[in-house]
Amino acid sequence: MVKVVGYIRVSTSEQASEDKFGLPVQREELESYCRAKGYDLLDVYVDEGISGSTLDRPELNRMLSAAKDFAKVIVPKYDRISRDLYGQLFIEKELAVKGVELESVREPFNGSTPEMALMRQMMGAFAEFEKQRIAQRLATAREYKRKQGGFAGGRAPLGYTAEKGSKRLHINADKVDTVRRLFALRAEGLSLQSVADRLNDEGHTTQDGKHFTQMQVKRALDREDLYLGNLEADPIL
Repeated sequence: MVKVVGYIRVSTSEQASEDKFGLPVQREELESYCRAKGYDLLDVYVDEGISGSTLDRPELNRMLSAAKDFAKVIVPKYDRISRDLYGQLFIEKELAVKGVELESVREPFNGSTPEMALMRQMMGAFAEFEKQRIAQRLATAREYKRKQGGFAGGRAPLGYTAEKGSKRLHINADKVDTVRRLFALRAEGLSLQSVADRLNDEGHTTQDGKHFTQMQVKRALDREDLYLGNLEADPIL
């Protein structure tokens, strides 16, 4: 019997709108699908109230860490993994490296053939398009804020604090060494997970004082321009 796990997710906006594709529906679809396929469903990982546009999700990280213990990850739809194409491909590749396949209940594009991979990428591209249309409504205001020298909003990146009111970014001296160490470890050729493990072993913590995950490492690396001083804040690197 093939050992599998399930992954389901709803965002805050989906919860607020009483989305018909809520967690109970997703879980029931997973369980029914696995019974029909004869799969041994070991666990269901649930991220509640978290957007599909971020890869930094507690249960997603936990699932990736345990990926060698099962053969497949079953999702109701591929956009439960990520709403952007890059995120979907990143997760699919991380699983593939560990010999784990990603399989959807609702979408008939499972398998490792080039044709199936292409169809999944096309679906991911459409999901990303939808996400970008929503984000476009905020783009003008955020661009204006950047031109004024302020932070565009959201949580302050690792190594910075946001000035209340103006949201201007200031260097957080307590996290400067952490940011520099993170980039130094990556420059040594370590994988995202290895960088996270080393940071944790050395006593470094995230902005919230928690252990690093590979997704948080990736998020910091993606902000290299910010840390170099090319954007709206003083440089750290």
